[in-house]
Order: sequence, then C-alpha cells, then structure tokens
Amino acid sequence: MRTIARKARRAEARLLLWTDRLATCAAAMLLVFALAGCSLLQTGGGPGTEVETADETPATPEEVAEIQSLLAARGYDPGPVDGVMGPRTATAIRHYQEEADLEPTGKATRGLLARLEDTASGPGRRPPKPPRDRTARPEIGTPTYVVGDTYVFSHGLSYTVLRVGADRVTWRNSHGDYFTTPSDPVLPQIEWESGAWKGRNETRRDGGDWPLAEGQEVTFDVRTEEWNMDAGPDAARTVTDTRWSCRNEGHDSVAVPAGEFDATVIACERSPAAAGLWQRRVWHFAPDVSHFVQRTDSDGSGLEIESLRLVAAIPGMDNWPPAARAGLKMATEAALSKGAVGEETPWRSTAVSAKFTIRVTGETTTVAGQLCRTYVILRAVDGARQEYPAIACREPNGKWKTPGFDGGVVGLRSGIGGAG
Repeated sequence: MRTIARKARRAEARLLLWTDRLATCAAAMLLVFALAGCSLLQTGGGPGTEVETADETPATPEEVAEIQSLLAARGYDPGPVDGVMGPRTATAIRHYQEEADLEPTGKATRGLLARLEDTASGPGRRPPKPPRDRTARPEIGTPTYVVGDTYVFSHGLSYTVLRVGADRVTWRNSHGDYFTTPSDPVLPQIEWESGAWKGRNETRRDGGDWPLAEGQEVTFDVRTEEWNMDAGPDAARTVTDTRWSCRNEGHDSVAVPAGEFDATVIACERSPAAAGLWQRRVWHFAPDVSHFVQRTDSDGSGLEIESLRLVAAIPGMDNWPPAARAGLKMATEAALSKGAVGEETPWRSTAVSAKFTIRVTGETTTVAGQLCRTYVILRAVDGARQEYPAIACREPNGKWKTPGFDGGVVGLRSGIGGAG
C-alpha cells in the first residue's frame, strides 16, 4: 500500500508539471501563434530537455533513500542509501542541481525524485560523474590554530588555545589545567600543570618522519618527570621511561556528535604502561578540521578506558571587538533557526579580516527528545580555509546551546551528524 501511495504522489507531481507546461504553452500560442510548438507532455525523453522540480514537498525517508540510490547511480556520493537526510546527501543533491542548471538548494523533495526518475535513462541524461576516490584524502598534515580556538568533547571538558608558537601550542582546559603540546596534538605533551602538580616530557624520535604517511610507523622514547610544586624547588621527582610506537593505520569514516568525518587514524602503543592507564591510544584526525575528532584509550587487556568525541569546534575570537563576536553568534543562531540542511549563510565583519560561512549539515534529537542541529563554520583568510564543526541544541527559550559547554544539555546520541 505504501508503494502504491508513493507512486500516486509521484503521478500527482508529474500531473502538476504537465499542467504548468500546458498553461505556459497556451500563453505562448496566444502571443506568437506561428511559433507554437511546445511539447505539452515532454518529461525528459528528448535531447536538451529538462524536467522541472516544481513539487517542493519534502521527501519521506523512503523517498530520500530512492533519491540517494538514483544519485549514486549517476556517480554522485550521497553516502549510504539509508533514507537519512545528512550532509553528504545534501551536498550530492547540490552538485547534481548545479550540473543540471537548477537552483542548488540541497533539499530532497518529491519534485527532485520525479526528475531523477524521469531522466534516469535516455538521451536527456547527463553523463555520470566518476565515483569519488576515497583513497585520495589528504594526509594528517600540520595543524594550524588561532588563539581562542576551543574544542569541546563528549566527556564534558573543553580545551582552548592560549598561545601559538612556531612549533608548540599552549592550552587550558575547562578545569583550569595548563599544558603545552607540539603543534601536532597527537605527539606526546611537552609539559603540563594541574593544581600543585607539574610534569614534563622529553621525547626523542627513533627514525621515521612526522607526520606519518599511510602505513608508516615511528617510535618515540619518552622520559617523564613529575613533581609537587608545593613541596618547594627541591621536591622529589618521579621519573619514568616509556617507548611509544605509532602507526598511520589509514583512513576511516567516524561519526561523532559534531558530524561525520573522513579521518586519518593514528594508533600509538606505549610500554610499559601503569595499571589503569592507557596502553593503546587511537586518534581520528580530520584534516579539514585540523584537529582530532575522536580519541580512544584502552588498557593492556584491550578494555576501553576513555573515549573523547568532538561536540564542537569554536573559532577563536579573543581579539575581536564585542560587536563582531555578537554578530557571528547572531548569524549562527539565525542559520540554526531558519536554515535548511545544506544551506549556507555567509557572514563578514569589517573588524575581522577573515570571511565566514555557516552551513547547517544535519539534525537529530537528544535522548530526551530535544532538537539538535549540526553545522560547520568555515573560516577563510589569505587563501587558507579551516572548518569548525559543531552541534547545538535548542533550549525552551529558542536559544541554541552547545551541549556540555555553554549551558547546553548533555545526553547526545552516538554518531550524531547524519550518516547520509
């Protein structure tokens, strides 16, 4: 019955298309009778013809799955054929619409489905694009940060960039702890400070290049010193020596609250590892985000100790005037409240050299039923571009909050961000 109803809706959509064409042709015949020759029931059979997408009724999940299947058959990349209207599906729709000289809305509608079905074969069909080469992703690269950049993770902590040097970055977490890392956050920390305790690592790389190429492995000898600063300058120091072995295990797709990402997988093992501490640590580093989007720690028995999943990346605005900070926040709230999935909202301030674009990438609900939307803020300056993906949930007062960061709720489902 569902199939019959779906076919009936498509037939109705096509009838509306044909009726529109009939009215158009009739007007043309009245104005210039000699040029009348409009094909009243042309639905994609002839060369050079295009089928309009007049029915803007949102597609049902079953119809979204059919749209995904038809797009994939043409060489676009909508992601899994699962009926989920995620960012990859919206991007595939936009690419198709652009090449078909249609308005690139990125929306899945019944009119779009009718057009895809009616032009699925015959001389009116455009040649399909070759499938995307999923092995041709950028390597891990060297991250770039701006003072004030903040990364919020699922365990409730956020990390903010305080200083950026030539080869190191200083961070502060939301507990007030400080630590310094190499520019690449996957490498061992240089030093840290937590309450009265302070520590330092001296790291020596034993061969190999960094960043790692796919399949490459490198080892580090790490000497760690820790001491209690309250005990004075002569405090006893605890010294341990460990050996890290790190390997680029290739690429993988990972879903976290902030979205779905193509990531480089870096896995490190250290020995010896004290009981209760990690022995194997796996980073999923997303080159477009210039940071890791997931980190998983396991002990010697393979039991997971901790998993950090990215909730939000927030661009640094420390040196911005208050009006500019408020402007980007208002533009983001407006995009979340009114923008369709896949829609882009540009934003620019004369007080800021960078250009920004806000794109809604998906939506879901919390375990309590609260509406959440994923989005990405793209920052472009001097030809360089960086992405800040995030999820925000709508409060009863209509405001959008980042879970676990600015008063937003916690309780996100795993893998939010739209697999499709």
